[in-house]
Amino acid sequence: MRMLSEDAAVAETAEELHARLRHRLGNLTLTAVNSELPSHPFERKQDLLKGSHLELNRRIAATDRWGAQEILPRADDLAERAIALWPAPLRGIGRSGRSRDWQLVHQVLAALPHGTWTSYGDLAAFLGSGAQAVGNHLAATPGVAYAHRMLISEGKVSDGFRWTSPSEGGDVRARLTADGVRFTVNGAADSAQRITADDLALLLTGVDDSQADDQDTAERTVQSQARRRAPTGSSVSSR
Repeated sequence: MRMLSEDAAVAETAEELHARLRHRLGNLTLTAVNSELPSHPFERKQDLLKGSHLELNRRIAATDRWGAQEILPRADDLAERAIALWPAPLRGIGRSGRSRDWQLVHQVLAALPHGTWTSYGDLAAFLGSGAQAVGNHLAATPGVAYAHRMLISEGKVSDGFRWTSPSEGGDVRARLTADGVRFTVNGAADSAQRITADDLALLLTGVDDSQADDQDTAERTVQSQARRRAPTGSSVSSR
């Protein structure tokens, strides 16, 4: 409070400044000793933070004083670092604009070539959405073509998968086998047949462009899969 009284404006008390700053970003940090910190003076808190493995806390421990002049600039610095590390999606830009375009989900699944599968995470990454959101949509939407070709990343059927249409049903693995998907001895779909987020982008080119040649799109998808599976240090010709 002594430090805050030095920083308080003419019409503001140290108590008022404390109430205004205590929950600001610049006055917050991560610790494993929260229960030990609140009632101690700043000097004692510094002693507790000196042993922290976080650079975030070492800087606080090395500071001579802790008032508004330290809290407000630290808040600005942390905010700038957070924005640089985790930029927010821009509306209408790139894949983030597709996050709720569920019709696009249906188009992509319908465009899956024979003998291929994809994962909830791959489709979510392509859309700029989340795997759980994609799974929830498919579970609540009947009649989505090839929804059974959406597997978990390990190549297995999700525990939560359910047929949504009365016309569909039966063993999912049997349907996948009929669709040309191979299975390994441990019961997982062949990873060589997996369509990744990048491969889905190539498929979408064929879906969105009515002038695109379907055979060319399929060939580019196969080339993308081959490049992804190539051993480190080798190259795969695209011609």
